[in-house]
Amino acid sequence: VTSIGQDAFSGCSSLDIQIPTGVTSIGSGAFSGTGITSVTIPNGVTTISDRTFLGCTELTTLVLPSTITSIGTNAFGESASLTTLTVECSSLDGGWFGDSDNGNSITSLELGESVTSVLNGNYFSNLESVTYNCSKYFSLGSDEKVKSVTLGEKLADMDNNELSSGITSLTISSLTWPTGLTIDLEYLESLTLSEGMKSIGNDAFYSCSKLVSVEIGDSVTSIGANAHLGDHGFLEHVFLAEHLV
Repeated sequence: VTSIGQDAFSGCSSLDIQIPTGVTSIGSGAFSGTGITSVTIPNGVTTISDRTFLGCTELTTLVLPSTITSIGTNAFGESASLTTLTVECSSLDGGWFGDSDNGNSITSLELGESVTSVLNGNYFSNLESVTYNCSKYFSLGSDEKVKSVTLGEKLADMDNNELSSGITSLTISSLTWPTGLTIDLEYLESLTLSEGMKSIGNDAFYSCSKLVSVEIGDSVTSIGANAHLGDHGFLEHVFLAEHLV
């Protein structure tokens, strides 16, 4: 089997299916209105058509593999239980999951290494957690709702983008401080730096008035100008490696 046809299983409310390896395309409405709770889209699938999983109200978790090159409009629309999304393909469009007026239900999003573009990022209006394993930062969701962000090893440049202002937890996994990253986050409480990070940028902790504790490990060899480590009344603990004291 290399393709699944249009409306092939539409309306099968008790459907439980595993898409076989070898399938490269899934037709319009193929699984619309079904009762599937999870679906694994195998590597090799390149095309998911319009409305393919429209109205799958019990679908909770979705992984889009790196081989996908085309996904149609509203392919996963009206899937009110879909909260966790992992994207390994090169592009992401919020329009696949819902319209701009109602947004979509996704609260946790992980962007894989291959992601290079995001369209209609404002459609992700209920996002609470975002992990960037890609090399580029994208503004997504609502500043008030995004609470947890992880900047992965590949993200080296913020490209003049700003972090969502409501973040309370931030993890930076890269070995170098991302270019242009200033943590101007009024509500940030928890900051985790990678064990191998070597430098911290200028103005690094500007306006982090609720930051309680920062631990700077042995691998850090330099801290940029105006890091503002001692400017905040809530900062109780700053741990510096001996060679930085």
